[in-house]
Amino acid sequence: MKNWFLLLVVVLILSVPISPVGAQNGPTEPGGISVDLPSSPYVIYPKYEDITTKTPTFRFTDYSEYGATKYRIELYNDETEALIYQQTGTGNCDGTECTMQLLIPLKFVTLDSDEGEYRWRIRAKVGGEWPPLWDQATFRVLKPKFTSLFDVDYKKWTPLFGDWGITSAGYLKGNGVGDNQYSIIQNHLVVNGYVYEVRMKRKLNTNTENRLYFNAYPYPTSWNRWDSGYGFDYYNNGRWRLVQREAGVQTILIPEADSSAIVPYGWNKLTIWSNPPNFHFWINEVYLGSYSLTTFDEGYVGIGMLMHASYEPLLVDWATLKYSDTAPYPIP
Repeated sequence: MKNWFLLLVVVLILSVPISPVGAQNGPTEPGGISVDLPSSPYVIYPKYEDITTKTPTFRFTDYSEYGATKYRIELYNDETEALIYQQTGTGNCDGTECTMQLLIPLKFVTLDSDEGEYRWRIRAKVGGEWPPLWDQATFRVLKPKFTSLFDVDYKKWTPLFGDWGITSAGYLKGNGVGDNQYSIIQNHLVVNGYVYEVRMKRKLNTNTENRLYFNAYPYPTSWNRWDSGYGFDYYNNGRWRLVQREAGVQTILIPEADSSAIVPYGWNKLTIWSNPPNFHFWINEVYLGSYSLTTFDEGYVGIGMLMHASYEPLLVDWATLKYSDTAPYPIP
């Protein structure tokens, strides 16, 4: 009886699954199901983050000690799940991690496009075989900066409402039928941590706003107004304000305030520095103040105006955006 009991204990012990040496949690199948596998390549970079280069160098763990002879990167459109590209090579490995630079340019995330959001997987070839499971991660590619001079065209900008074109003097001009909102949007997605500047002037009109949209999204539009995001407004009567739109409803964050920095009917340079959670504002390099904004941490930037008459055009000299953790002008 004692021998039968010992045999039963041995059988039970042997029936418990034992993870192979080096087992890790984390590799996933295409559906995102986590599985336990022996040590295998893991994605390191880019991994669930935004990048600003179209030809990134992918990084993953070195699997050569387990007999890997080659690695394969598989790149997918994260929105459509379509396989876009495969790249196979030995990788540049140092015993801890390997790198492979992508040989094709990627796309930026833009308005009304399903490009720029990717998912990539890494596989290792061992013993002439490619394993059925591998690690994966998603990432997005954002445009690092833009400078629009509007001397020839307004490339990379999309008019939403009103008539927009380039004047013979090389300015972007917006106009339209009276008593309505008109705007134009820059096509590339923006996340917090940037400096956005626009030099603009409004003719004739005195008491309605001229606006910089930021961290904003236009759709669905209602009465020519963007659906969500923030607006930095100035007026030819020497006032400015800050607003927020959410689900089509506008809230005034900073009521109209006077600023001697505003040049009525002349050129005014508006500057926004996104330094989360605070946003700082300048007009003609004169500091207006800051406000903590936490509702929207990404979106699009644009330019807009409210008209009452049929000819109160807005002129834009240039617009720029770059990512920066440094204030563009002094903060008193």
